[in-house]
Amino acid sequence: MTNRPDPAELDPIELGELLLLVHDWISADQAARISFNQFLTTGTYTADDLRSDLLRHIVLLGIDIG
Repeated sequence: MTNRPDPAELDPIELGELLLLVHDWISADQAARISFNQFLTTGTYTADDLRSDLLRHIVLLGIDIG
């Protein structure tokens, strides 16, 4: 019988990987950044703010971004 990880332990890892995917996509795709900035018309929260927040949450979840 194999030892299977507890699904509750995998959830934070999967969430962190998803957040990292969104971060990397926003970082690499200028059109996505422009679209995000246009979507939020107040200008108080930008794609750069989103990227910073995503990185903070990724680190808090214990995902290695190195």
